[in-house]
Amino acid sequence: GLEGSGFTSIYQTGVRKVFALSLLLVLLDLVYIKFKLPESLEGKGGDEGENVNTTPTRVTRRTMRERIRNITLSSLWASSRTLHLPDPFLALRTFSSDPYLRTIGEITFLYYTAVWAVISSLAFYCNKTLGFGPGRLGELMSLFGVCTVFAEGVLVRIVVPAFGAVSVSRAGLIAFAVQCVGFSLARKPGHVFALVFLSTVTNLVYPSITGLVSEAVGKGRIGETLGAVNSIKALTEGFGPLFFGLLMSAMEDTNFPGLPYVGAGLLSLAAWRRTKRLDELEKGGYFAEKYEVGR
Repeated sequence: GLEGSGFTSIYQTGVRKVFALSLLLVLLDLVYIKFKLPESLEGKGGDEGENVNTTPTRVTRRTMRERIRNITLSSLWASSRTLHLPDPFLALRTFSSDPYLRTIGEITFLYYTAVWAVISSLAFYCNKTLGFGPGRLGELMSLFGVCTVFAEGVLVRIVVPAFGAVSVSRAGLIAFAVQCVGFSLARKPGHVFALVFLSTVTNLVYPSITGLVSEAVGKGRIGETLGAVNSIKALTEGFGPLFFGLLMSAMEDTNFPGLPYVGAGLLSLAAWRRTKRLDELEKGGYFAEKYEVGR
């Protein structure tokens, strides 16, 4: 009993330290954004810039306080009648006029729907099916992190220039499909840990997608287009866990609780199939025509 309570106390202390460290990292990110990013430093190039920025900030705060005091039910009703709600599918329409970008958007949607399905359910699946405890789950997530850092920090700089973004994205999509099917068939913790090493390849998909976007648009549109790609990713963050969460719940007490991961693998294969369209467009003179028009 004493040993159990002592272990629980140590475990709870460790959990608190993890959250405290996470909070510290978030605060450091905010400080970096505020004082180091070029976008945050615009207009702060000297004493004159500081004087220009100080007065509008005070005026804005005073104006906001006055607006808050003047809020009435009638003004809220008038504002609601002219309110334009955000359109979550605007990013999809951004790509509609360009076949190459539209295909990249489709690949992103299919792949990241599968990715978020796995991310949102893998810890629960390993705990429920394979008996992973908190410590083992922590090791699993740490291994995921190491593979991600190696892939995006080291490997991508070598393989993308050597083999091209389309080929590398294909390899990543195939690796993810294999990984998903492997998760569904895993019966021992060692199987799951072995499959995680495939993340060194699967994590090359997104850098490859950003490289394809950079090739397909001019410098003035890279930020806008990558923003649209990230909007599609954001859609999948809601759709993937919702849809696959229902599937996981339906299959939880069956003899095949990992069957939804096969579905995630099929989505990755569908994304892989769409990469062939990119080759067709390139061979059909997409870039030649685009750059000719640009001149």
